[in-house]
Amino acid sequence: MRSTLRKAQLQWSTSFFCSAAQASALSRALASPTSPNISTPSLAGKFMRWCFSRLCIAERIVHAAARTTGMVAKVLRIGQIVGDTATGYWNPTEALPLMLQTAKTLGVLPALDETLAWLPVDVVARSILELSGIVSNDRSKALAHDPSIVYHVQNSKTFRWTEDLLPALQQAGLKFDILPKREWVQRLESEQDPKKNPTIKLLDFFAEKYDNDAPGRSGLTFAMEKTESASPSLKGGVELINTGLIKRFVAAWAPLW
Repeated sequence: MRSTLRKAQLQWSTSFFCSAAQASALSRALASPTSPNISTPSLAGKFMRWCFSRLCIAERIVHAAARTTGMVAKVLRIGQIVGDTATGYWNPTEALPLMLQTAKTLGVLPALDETLAWLPVDVVARSILELSGIVSNDRSKALAHDPSIVYHVQNSKTFRWTEDLLPALQQAGLKFDILPKREWVQRLESEQDPKKNPTIKLLDFFAEKYDNDAPGRSGLTFAMEKTESASPSLKGGVELINTGLIKRFVAAWAPLW
């Protein structure tokens, strides 16, 4: 990270670091956790090291470089990336597609009290081009030299897992029963053959998340005003449920399932 920024400084270039929106979980205890500005979490030690390395180390290096050298260096916190809007292809070996595959392999999916903000990969790509100035954009140029700004490459149009996504999957042709989350984990564990049940490979991951009685995640609410003003592709959010995109995901997975 430091060598990349040093090289960018010497070449009078710009540097954009793609972080993860999950890193903002470190800021839940702060007064303004979703601010589009760099903040310093005081309770970082209580959260996972993966997020800590991004928010408290890498992001702060980028911020320091911009503040002390005058170079353009920005952090882009990217949310959950999903398949593209044209073909719907989404890597079937990722955790979420594997989870959804249990609708086919086990005939069940969990009922989750979760709010989702998925963003198609082609929209993510376009927004990065806009925010970085590779695609000419007067607004991103105007914000480029403010070292405190963090861009949230995030979908401002959210949807609900149980109320929105599960019906959309059924409308896409999947037939499954909806189980409480702990029962879903038990059903997942009941079929140990990875050929019949590929999702079993992530049993520990899903058990840690869902084999409990903890309340669902409402998700963070991200400050999007500055990001959307600099990225036309993100302005107003991207609709997933009512555009047929879920059906394209399922159609792309069907030959692989």
